[in-house]
Amino acid sequence: MAAFFCLVQGCHPAARREEGPSAKLVVLVTIPPYIEIVQEIAGENVEVISVVPSKYNPHIFEPTPHQVDKMYRASLWIRVGMPYEKRWKKRLNALPDSVTVVDISKKVPLLSTDQYGQAVNRVEGKSVRRESKDLHFWMSPKRLKEQATLVAESLIALQPCYQERYRKGLAQYVEKIEQLDREIASWLSPYRGEAIIGSHGALGYFCHDYHLVHMMVEDEGKQPSPKRIERFLKEASHLKIRCVFTYPGHQNRGALMIAKRLKVPHYEIDPLEPHLLSMIRSMASCIAGQT
Repeated sequence: MAAFFCLVQGCHPAARREEGPSAKLVVLVTIPPYIEIVQEIAGENVEVISVVPSKYNPHIFEPTPHQVDKMYRASLWIRVGMPYEKRWKKRLNALPDSVTVVDISKKVPLLSTDQYGQAVNRVEGKSVRRESKDLHFWMSPKRLKEQATLVAESLIALQPCYQERYRKGLAQYVEKIEQLDREIASWLSPYRGEAIIGSHGALGYFCHDYHLVHMMVEDEGKQPSPKRIERFLKEASHLKIRCVFTYPGHQNRGALMIAKRLKVPHYEIDPLEPHLLSMIRSMASCIAGQT
């Protein structure tokens, strides 16, 4: 009987659903990687809408009126605390008060970054400016378990009658995360202390987790100046560079120039790829020289 009322009415007054017999709970995520997390936990029970499409630079992306209209159907919004979410505030704050908002950045321990995007531990007792915090935490297998748990708890709060299904989905997804973490740790252990260069600062958590050095080429989202490139090359000369990564929609010319000067391989990856674990595995494979 409880399952019947879940299908007909939803499990919570805030759990608005599409109209029609095949209606699903609608979950809004800021970026595509969280599509996988939600779907792995909830399966076909939900529809997931990403504000930013894959292959787009979220720092300059603006949702269209049609996309905004789709967002109004959501019962849950999974946010990451990025500055670009503030730009959408005027439009998206018009979402109904019944929408549950979960900001992952307020729930997980954050790392700060230096001028080259190298992640460093937050010093206890000292404040760190929000602008210096690294918010690319979905790139960390070691932190995904906590993030997936937060998503599952949010779904269960809206639909408690599906908690058994959602906890089972969470457990299965966590098993995949842990398996990936073990694989990557094994692949990358021989390269501890070596460096990865990225055109954008997306790999700070990943490099921190697996004891690599992360170097970011772009300068506050802009193409690096010749002076910065020369300074960057001087810094890089003290390290063993594994490879260079470029990203769709970002300023990649400087990174490609550095890869050429250093004579190291370069690869394109998309940190906003919706198939999150597959993307991270592929990236780790590139670093380990398995491609």
